[in-house]
Amino acid sequence: MNFENIKARLIRDSKVDTLWLNEAKWRQENESWLDISFSIAVRTLAALKAQKMSQKTLSEKIGCTPQYINKLLKGTENLQLETIFKLENALHIKLIEVPRNETYIGYSLKANTSNSINIGNKVLIEKTEETLSAVIINLKRKYEATPVITPLDNNVYQMAI
Repeated sequence: MNFENIKARLIRDSKVDTLWLNEAKWRQENESWLDISFSIAVRTLAALKAQKMSQKTLSEKIGCTPQYINKLLKGTENLQLETIFKLENALHIKLIEVPRNETYIGYSLKANTSNSINIGNKVLIEKTEETLSAVIINLKRKYEATPVITPLDNNVYQMAI
């Protein structure tokens, strides 16, 4: 067989491996929760070692199979909040924390030169002291809390509740 025949035969008989590409795309699309899952797996494994607890014992404490614990410890499992809570209770550790009784308004108030107030990229209304007072009163009513306005920069304020 000559080189051209070998080349043609390899091309004809070879399979295109796109599995790695699909896996890479999946990891990229799910990166945010995979990072958290990995962190939970690492902290869980550290707690198991520190407490000299087996995966089987942990599985019995939280009511699942040892195989599921093994899968969880790989750091690629999309965990339910119930499972995370059970892990926290069984291991007496904190895996995730959500602020309670606190709502955060993730916008900055910016007084611009055209006498208007922007919240994020939306123009609110004409800039006056009454306007800021009205915004604060409305936020107090909506969230039943007083917003805290912190100056960040020249004419830029951060508002949190």
